[in-house]
Amino acid sequence: MTSATRLILDPALLSRGLDALCKLDRDVAKARARIGDPGLRTRDPGFVTLLDVILGQQLSTASAAAIRARIHALVQPLTPEAYLAAPVEALVKAGLSRQKLAYSRDLAAAALDGRVDFSNLHARDDEHIIEHLVQIKGIGSWTAEIYCLFSLGRPDVWPAEDLALQVALQHLKGLDERPRGKVMRALGDAWKPWRGVGAYFLWHVYHHLTKRVAVPIEPVPRTAPAVDKQAKRLARPPKRSLKRGAKAVGKRVAKKAAAKKTTPTKARPRAKPSAARKVKPGQRSAPRARP
Repeated sequence: MTSATRLILDPALLSRGLDALCKLDRDVAKARARIGDPGLRTRDPGFVTLLDVILGQQLSTASAAAIRARIHALVQPLTPEAYLAAPVEALVKAGLSRQKLAYSRDLAAAALDGRVDFSNLHARDDEHIIEHLVQIKGIGSWTAEIYCLFSLGRPDVWPAEDLALQVALQHLKGLDERPRGKVMRALGDAWKPWRGVGAYFLWHVYHHLTKRVAVPIEPVPRTAPAVDKQAKRLARPPKRSLKRGAKAVGKRVAKKAAAKKTTPTKARPRAKPSAARKVKPGQRSAPRARP
């Protein structure tokens, strides 16, 4: 049962939850014996983590990780104030769509105007946190659930809309179709109060199926890729002001014009007059000579 206090999903709690799931579900027990336990991934609560979840919406894990790395390298320190002050062109160059740019900037504004109170979220229950977060533009139930699971460590949160979880559960249960919507939520109900632990395990199953990392929010690498340098240059203010730049261009134009005036132009040689053709009486012009 979910507590109204912050629950850190540490390795011991994860192992205890998996033990409980194995008693509830024979399929989980068989798969666990075959592939072992999943690794634990957690993120600090606050603006940066929720921003990273938004940046990863509807993207592959690799694409989302690359964009997050660029944003973290571009905006330092990554605070709501600094993010709102970052040039829009630089954020778009880093990989953000116009829609995701609007969502992320609204989150930063909400963190500053009090619409999101990160300092008190951990003291609320799961339902209240999700209802609170989905009021922010661009945050749906999946985004709020991922934040609760990875940042607040809630062991019974069930991100039923996650594609990788659906694929993994279809494989685990031998279903003909990928479970979605009400079916996915109904299947998750059998795992209460350890649905969040079950989600961790299903991402682990998906990794063994596809050899791809499916966890929706990976730690941001400390070293940014080389492409980030271009975004950084775009974010920097120009070394010379537009006024100084215009003066420099004017000087170059004037210098070229002066050089043209002082450089003597060579007179073109006049064409030699052609020999006059002799015209016989009754002819309009002299006949051309045959070769």
